[in-house]
Amino acid sequence: SDLDVTVEGHSIVMKAERKHQHETNTDTVHRLERSYGSVKRKLLLPKNADMDHVETHFTNGVLTLTVPKKAEAPATSRKLAINTGNSKA
Repeated sequence: SDLDVTVEGHSIVMKAERKHQHETNTDTVHRLERSYGSVKRKLLLPKNADMDHVETHFTNGVLTLTVPKKAEAPATSRKLAINTGNSKA
């Protein structure tokens, strides 16, 4: 089967295709048929997903995607001036 994983913005797109397989043995009747077709899935990830460091692993027919979070920017604070409505024009 063919498998393709791509990053599009804040989405991961997975496409897979399984091709038809048909097998017949002659000594004793042994027949093997498998399903075929294609599938596409798109996963929308949150804005804090670090799309530049996505890792994929395919082991024993299981696809694992690891998407780390971006480091959060430290919160900033600043004092605001309070307008009392007494404007001098």
